[in-house]
Order: sequence, then C-alpha cells, then structure tokens
Amino acid sequence: MADSTRRRPTTAGASSASPAALTAWLASSQSVPEKAWQEWTESGVALLPLGSRFDAIRLPEALVCAAVGATVPREVAAHLSCLIEGPVIYDGRTLGGSYYVLTEPGRARTWKHQDVTPRLSHGTYLGVPRLGRTGPPGTYWVRPPRFEGDLCESTAVAAVVRLGRGEDETKRAAPGSLPIPSVRRREELIYQSYLAHLDSCSPCHAETGSCVDGERMRRALRAVRTAGRGGRENGSRTSERPDPHDPVR
Repeated sequence: MADSTRRRPTTAGASSASPAALTAWLASSQSVPEKAWQEWTESGVALLPLGSRFDAIRLPEALVCAAVGATVPREVAAHLSCLIEGPVIYDGRTLGGSYYVLTEPGRARTWKHQDVTPRLSHGTYLGVPRLGRTGPPGTYWVRPPRFEGDLCESTAVAAVVRLGRGEDETKRAAPGSLPIPSVRRREELIYQSYLAHLDSCSPCHAETGSCVDGERMRRALRAVRTAGRGGRENGSRTSERPDPHDPVR
C-alpha cells in the first residue's frame, strides 16, 4: 500500500521544491543537518543515516541490466526511470556496481527479496550525492528527488527485482536476446507506471501536451512494444488488435 502521507507535486515532471529545499529535506535525516551540508561541500557525497526519512534497497547492477534489457548506463537509467518513479542513486565503486532505490522507511519486515536485494534501514549509512551530481565519476543520482518526501514504491521495486531474476520467464527468444515474456512483462510494468503517472500529471491527463516524464514513458513504451512485436512475430504470426482506449498507440 502506498504511503498516503507522501507529498506529491501538483504537476508531474517538474519539481515542486527548490534544490535548497530538497537538500534541506535530505540533510534533515542527520541529527546535525549542518554536517551533511559540509560533506556535500567538501566531497560531493554525504553519509546519511537510513531508517528515519527513508530506507534504501540495494539492487545489483547486473540484476537491473537484466530487468531493463540494456547495459549502457544512459539507457539503463532511462528504462529504470520508467519502471520506478522516485529517487535512485548509483555507486560503481564497490560490489560490482549498485543502484540504491530510496523508499519509505519502517517496512523492512515486508520486503521479500532481502537475500538478493537487501533493504537497508536503521544502523546503516548511505552515501548520498549532492543534488547536482547526476553523472560519473563516483556516486551520483540516476534520478534525484523531485519534491520533499519523493520516494519509490516498494511494490514497483519488487516487480523490477522479479523481472531481473527471470521469475517471469517461461520461454526464451533467439540466443543473445531477451526472453519474450520479459519483454511483455516490461511492457506491462511501464504501462502501469504510465497510467499512474497520468493520475498526477495535469498536462498528460488533459492530453493537451506532455511533461518530460510522460514523454519519456511514452517513448519507452513504444520501444518495448516494438521489441515485443518483433519477438512475437518470430514465434507466432498472430497479430493483436490495438486497444482503442490505450493512451499510447
């Protein structure tokens, strides 16, 4: 269940808080926020305690690449952002590369994938880059928070974990390509994320235009549908009738 106390922006695709306000929100997880500000100034990364403002789920890079069907960092980031809405940090210095998804605190007992993708909470510190740090080298934001309280839904993260572990696979496509069910599952996840996005985005919902996030999701959905059609044509000649109510056709 989503956390009803989370604050959402009035217009999706644009932050409802200034960088200073977002930085202050992150720093408030420290008992002495000034320490976090100092670390961001001196090194670009601050060690913040988990378990109060947010937890973090560590996703191995190999699992994320398998889930999104890409290995180029920019492509991975774009596809991952379509599956998970919320802040994500990348750290390539240890553990073969890891993505840290910031999510709601206090729900560690409900996380079912602790063996492969540990949920980090009380007693753990996470290296959090300053907001403007959105690329290598070092630790950086794949997707920074858009507003105070912006966190990823655990259910969406769990879906990515299952996809990356191949739990949706039943039949493999040609050697070297993605399993066909994984392509279909990725289409389902992106489509569900896009529908949820429409509910909170006035420009996209009104069909008078689209925000940056909405357009990115539409492009990703079209791309994965094209890939899915290619895989289905290789295995079957049946065609699917388009849904006239589909917002992305």
